[in-house]
Amino acid sequence: MISLHELRAPSEDGGILYYPDLSLVAELIKENQKKLSTAKSLIFGQPLKELRLLAKEEAITAAIAFLKSNGQEIKVDKSLPLLVSGHQPELFHPGVWIKNFALHSISKKHSLTPLNLIIDNDVVKHASISVPMIPVGGKKSVQVNCNFDQDNSGMPYEDWMIKNHEIFDRFSEHLKGITADWENIPMGVTFWQDVLMAVATGLKPGLAFTHARRKWEQHLGCNNLELPVSTLCGTNSFSLFAMDIISKAEAFANMFNQAVATYRTKHGLKSKNHPFPDLGVAKGWAETPFWLLLPGESRRQRLGVKKEASGEIILGTPGPQGVRINLGVKDQLAAFKNLEMQGTRVRPRALSTTIFARLLLSDAFIHGIGGAKYDEVTDQMIQDFYQVTPPAFMVVSATARLNLIKNVETEASVKSENQIARDIWWNPQRHAPAKPDSQWDDLIVQREKFLQLPCNSHSERKERYKKLRANLDCLRVWVKTDYQHEVEKAKHLQGQFKVQQQLQSRDYSFILHSEQKLKSLFKPFL
Repeated sequence: MISLHELRAPSEDGGILYYPDLSLVAELIKENQKKLSTAKSLIFGQPLKELRLLAKEEAITAAIAFLKSNGQEIKVDKSLPLLVSGHQPELFHPGVWIKNFALHSISKKHSLTPLNLIIDNDVVKHASISVPMIPVGGKKSVQVNCNFDQDNSGMPYEDWMIKNHEIFDRFSEHLKGITADWENIPMGVTFWQDVLMAVATGLKPGLAFTHARRKWEQHLGCNNLELPVSTLCGTNSFSLFAMDIISKAEAFANMFNQAVATYRTKHGLKSKNHPFPDLGVAKGWAETPFWLLLPGESRRQRLGVKKEASGEIILGTPGPQGVRINLGVKDQLAAFKNLEMQGTRVRPRALSTTIFARLLLSDAFIHGIGGAKYDEVTDQMIQDFYQVTPPAFMVVSATARLNLIKNVETEASVKSENQIARDIWWNPQRHAPAKPDSQWDDLIVQREKFLQLPCNSHSERKERYKKLRANLDCLRVWVKTDYQHEVEKAKHLQGQFKVQQQLQSRDYSFILHSEQKLKSLFKPFL
């Protein structure tokens, strides 16, 4: 199991993190296949081995159809092992994007089929990107929000429609104006033209981002299968997976809560929302790791399950005003599958998405740093609930900085300047003034004399301390100007360092980087 302390984003610009070493990928996949092919688990009555074959066939078929519907075709050998990764269709930072190139490169080298899951069941968090402003005339650096739409937070990507077309259409122009003084032109200026073209064909913004991103990837020779999770949810394999958890909702919730509690204790977390909130179990209802979206609504609700003594399964939300959806006693799987056709959607949350991808769909999965840390809980659930030894996963990430400033202050230089100021204050004898006179010399001699005083008893130590402290105060008068100068210098460096940290953050969207910078970052996987 990967330790939290082993996973850190590279500090250097252009640094790439991959775990385990790429030379071990073939062995990792072989071991995963062995674990999964020999597992005896049943998922809603279906052997895991058979359900994995079904999930793979359905996902690849759906991915091919999805790309074809967007005017793109890709040849796939369905017999090859499946390597999977995924992320929300947002304007993420380059450290996220590099997973797509790793997915392509590793698959090509080891004869795998690469599949990227578009997590369009997650909600839109922002309708803007943060853009750093280069400080001018000593002013502090600031970030500005470059909006591409009005606030759409809380709406799933699969439902996201543009609210303000004027803002959306002029985003590239706005971005170009904000970054006019940058040395390198952000790729977003041209990238957005592909986004607008995709929107013009009828694609929603999330898939328009995907279309433009994929076009750029193909230009560099990266060509993965792509599949929205919302589409994956319409497959038979997903329905079987979901109904297995729904039919055992209380047992799943209890095991999950124990796994989360163990994780929090191990890593000293006090927040009840990290790494995930508990699943509620009360008054006959058990919360599941799924979202419920009612017909015509984009507001997600936590999906609860109540199992009656008669065997009936009730989906919905607890409480007198809660939603009630009866799946009956017989043909519950068919009733569940009919929900989508009736406009009621069941979508996986983060945990269930990852379990499905790692346990049922892939032969190996590529995580980012955050997902890998939280997957300790996923591993525990795969082990406890499914009685399967968790398949290993890979981790890929990277650091790319905008480099908007040339002279970069280091944390070491800030620390050194603070130490100099501190040393002047507490050891002024080491920092003689520019023009010392006999009074300074007398104080130095006096200090040496006081240091030789006996300190065997408490009273002797106290007397020695008083004399040394009085001597220190006198010496400080001589170095006060130098001390104040160094303090101001340290404050200035600290301020510069904070500005640089903001400007040098790895978290800025990939569209703020130049095309050349991104090509250089992705080169090891091309």
